[in-house]
Amino acid sequence: MSFRTKRIGAKNPLQKKQIAERKVVSIRNLKFAVLSLALGTREQASLLTNMRIAVDALLLKNQNSGTGFYTHNLLRAIAEERSPHRFSIFVGAHYERANEFNAPNIEIRKVNFRNGVHRIAWEQTTLVAELNRLKPDLLFCPFFIKPLLYKGKTVITMHDLYHRVVPKAIRWDRRIYRRVFIDRSAAQAHHVIAISELTKRDTMTAYRIPGDKISVVYNGIDEAFRARVGEEHKRAVLKKFAIPFSEFLLSVSTQHRNKNFGQLLEAIWKLKSRGKIFPLVIAGNKGDDSERLSRLTSDYDLSDVVKFVGFVGDEDLPALYQSAKAFVFPSLYEGFGIPLVEAMASGVPTIYANRGALPEVSGGSGIAFETTDELMQAIERLWQDEALRKALIEKGLQRSTLFSWREAAKATIRVFEKLC
Repeated sequence: MSFRTKRIGAKNPLQKKQIAERKVVSIRNLKFAVLSLALGTREQASLLTNMRIAVDALLLKNQNSGTGFYTHNLLRAIAEERSPHRFSIFVGAHYERANEFNAPNIEIRKVNFRNGVHRIAWEQTTLVAELNRLKPDLLFCPFFIKPLLYKGKTVITMHDLYHRVVPKAIRWDRRIYRRVFIDRSAAQAHHVIAISELTKRDTMTAYRIPGDKISVVYNGIDEAFRARVGEEHKRAVLKKFAIPFSEFLLSVSTQHRNKNFGQLLEAIWKLKSRGKIFPLVIAGNKGDDSERLSRLTSDYDLSDVVKFVGFVGDEDLPALYQSAKAFVFPSLYEGFGIPLVEAMASGVPTIYANRGALPEVSGGSGIAFETTDELMQAIERLWQDEALRKALIEKGLQRSTLFSWREAAKATIRVFEKLC
């Protein structure tokens, strides 16, 4: 182990917490070992230690973002762990990457549904019947929501509380959906996994859930972002997405209102009006703010300096990050902010909104802003000050090592083991 790793391990509270949790599980395993001697057979003891866990992953899409990224990568990491527990994962039959969950202890159950409404109906009715037949020790719901009529032991993941913290930033139908299903799921769940300390505090405040019923498990990122990409691959990706800029700012997220791209466009427009050109690339699926962003781009006369490239797949995203001069994340509120860590791991200096969990995740490794003027100043500083860029790149690379899907998978399994 290097001196650097030792130093981080000695001072980082997240790693101290993980060590403490491992001790809890070790004590629990010792109890089971003693019990196995009393029972007389290893097989009888294994019945107590090996759980059957059902997973509701029906919301996985072929173009994942946000909670979809979380669910896919966490389940893939759990599959790689080869734990003694058996998993039954429910996914949509359309999901093309379900084979990445293949493992001897994992059963994949594919479900056919016609559309989103059919999925919700199936999840809230038929899935309950399936679970009652399966009789799992635990149901894990990584997309916030559980089947409300299911009475078995359930763990949900709480990613954020947008609909309560910044309700006007969410379209009315999504807000109602969250109010109905997320609020009730939180009230019914036996335990909640929160993806940041901020999300834990918000969950405790909103639902009056005691802290001992909420475990913080940070998200990870795909290890591909830590590997350096060759110049030829970078050029190929820029050509594929018709990006005409040799240097550019990058922002990555679905085009929803809460992602606050409007403020970023305003900053680029104000800088341009002063004769300062900072090209911007925005990557991500269209969302409920796409039409407004298109109008703003036209009204601000930014079509020559702003490029929307749509969804970028895992095979191209690391190269896109590493081609950027800086990464900007203007979101109104994030429960974690995976793109911020992806940028840090890619060796790109970051600018982020001083809101939600972004300061917690960044740990001071980028430049935080609140107002549009502060955002403009941050862009200029990071574009022009090479020494600052290098310092923030190094800080970001070091900070990003704290977040991995392997550690998230281990911590999640420890949560399950403590409940059963």
